Amino acid sequence: MATGLSFEESPRLRLFLKIFMVIFVLNFIGETADAIEQGDWSTIIGLIVILGVLGFIAVHAREQVQGLRQAYRTRFQQAGEKVGLKDAILFSLTWSREIYDSIPADRKPLVRTAFLMIAIGMGLLTIELGFTHLLTILIAGLLILAAINLLIWIVTEERGQMDILRFEVETARRMQLSLMPSGNPKLDGFDIAGMCMPANTVGGDHFDYARLGGTESLLGVAVVDVAGKGMDAAMTAVFTSGALANEVQHETDPATIMNRLNMTVFSRNNKKKFVSFLLGALNAANRTFTYVNAGQSRPLLYRDSRVEALVAPGPRFPLGVVPDTKYQSDSLELTPGDALLLFTDGLVEAMNKEGEPLGQERLQTLFQETIEEERDSEAVLRGLVRRVELFTGSAPQHDDLTAVVIKVL
Repeated sequence: MATGLSFEESPRLRLFLKIFMVIFVLNFIGETADAIEQGDWSTIIGLIVILGVLGFIAVHAREQVQGLRQAYRTRFQQAGEKVGLKDAILFSLTWSREIYDSIPADRKPLVRTAFLMIAIGMGLLTIELGFTHLLTILIAGLLILAAINLLIWIVTEERGQMDILRFEVETARRMQLSLMPSGNPKLDGFDIAGMCMPANTVGGDHFDYARLGGTESLLGVAVVDVAGKGMDAAMTAVFTSGALANEVQHETDPATIMNRLNMTVFSRNNKKKFVSFLLGALNAANRTFTYVNAGQSRPLLYRDSRVEALVAPGPRFPLGVVPDTKYQSDSLELTPGDALLLFTDGLVEAMNKEGEPLGQERLQTLFQETIEEERDSEAVLRGLVRRVELFTGSAPQHDDLTAVVIKVL
């Protein structure tokens, strides 16, 4: 369990932050009024600089923070986990670097100089105004973080992008793995197992389980693939996972959940990271599988020694493409001996050294062979991966391999 600041802390933390903001605002207003009364223009200019910096941060950070805050809050509250200090620092520094990289090259020296001057000016102004001890410590902490970020920007520019790229991949991989379930879910009448094998270049694949509407007999199974690689894809996966956890708390219909998710992803999709999403609902009471497919690979159904691909009705756009898409669900009754395979496109697109993809037809054959040889879902997953690796041989894995196997008992 990571140690650090939890989103489930007692209300005292929020109360402290509110008190701090009140003290800061009152102090700021008081110092401004005194400076105006005394005609101290240097202090007035300094206060305006501070206000401008805070406004700049608020404008540029608000959209990122709002979405991430809700995603992280929902995700970690449901899992009962805590956000570690190391992860928070890693994300802070990576995000700062991305903002800096977006600045045109000819303006970067000016930005560095202005940033350093503002930091020094704020430090001197803090001493000059005689802020309270608590406020001085907090502002000093912000200045230290600013100095660290500035140093990282300069070093990474001078030494090249290789180190920061490794750093981003490592951070994105940690975030991706944090989304994966810690074990297989329990549901009467079903044997379920899932896995995700990340490629060398981190993508946005993940899978998840959730009790729909808090009902023990109704299990949601999600298989997700975010377009793109690296930090952007990982962050979109985190946000989407958090949004799903929020929606399933009070809703049981997969189509309704998907429609709401689509609007949420579209409204936050600044970088056009489309999300392929398959959501299925297993009902232990009547042994049915109800699913909605938003641009994901078609799930496979094994029944009576045959494998077929399930085609969902209605539109199949990935999430975040068309805001008013009305997704439709389809249901099928399951019987003992049936099996389902939910997967992302990394499985059918796995290539051998000649560049030939595995393909849908070959995957269906391998799935049937594995189901008929193995007993439980875990063994089916291992056997399927082993057969795919025999096909790919020495060829490198170019995409994440994500799959969930569901056997009906």
